[in-house]
Amino acid sequence: MKNIVLSEKIKNGKEKYDAVISNIEIVNEFHYHSLSDEDIHYDSLCSYFVDALDEIVSFEGVKAFLFNTRISASIKKYIRDGLRMLYLPKHEQVFEEYLELISIYDNKDIYDLEGNVGVSFHELDEKYRELDSKKLELRNAEFLLNHPDVLFLSKQEREIYINDYIKSLSREEYQSRLKNAHDKQPQYKNDVLYLCNFLNEELDMVYNASISLFQYENNLHIYFRTCENNQYCYIDLGFEIVLLNNQNEEIRRFSRLNMA
Repeated sequence: MKNIVLSEKIKNGKEKYDAVISNIEIVNEFHYHSLSDEDIHYDSLCSYFVDALDEIVSFEGVKAFLFNTRISASIKKYIRDGLRMLYLPKHEQVFEEYLELISIYDNKDIYDLEGNVGVSFHELDEKYRELDSKKLELRNAEFLLNHPDVLFLSKQEREIYINDYIKSLSREEYQSRLKNAHDKQPQYKNDVLYLCNFLNEELDMVYNASISLFQYENNLHIYFRTCENNQYCYIDLGFEIVLLNNQNEEIRRFSRLNMA
């Protein structure tokens, strides 16, 4: 798409950060329609992932960011370019240090970053949190609001805009996008979305993962939070998954045969 699309409600609003929130909502809306990153304005994605990095690292740490994004080559580029466009060299420096540490371990310990690896990430998290997050938020908002390609649309106009774009794609192109969106979704994300549907709650984020040495020994634990501000964990037993509440009480077991 040739435009950065924002809600018309924030055009003359007092809170500039609303522009960042609007961009996030609309990028998610594009993804909901199975449109790929290639269909979305590049600078919109730069803003989107820079904010994701700042939000998640500030509250949960870079481990949570890894779990939610898998830090692909394209996401690295969006964040690098985004931080440069926002003129935030200190944030960019810490991000490069994150990438250097990630490359050393090659994500082999992504589910259980303990010991020296965990300490290294923790130290970088603290270093990142010392930076000026408000400056990042403000520059990100101004970047969007003053962008030459920005387009302010009402909710109804956004729906028309997206539908018109989808109609411009051939049937084969759109079917390919639907398949790619499904194939790229990591298994844990599919599991969490399935569990959220069961809980009748909306996913906020997956914020941690580990291999437990105690209960359910040597099985992967995935921790997630919903928009209703409830925290859950599920344990991957291979043939089934176990859903726990934030008190580690078992809610229900699900057979993978019934989750397909």
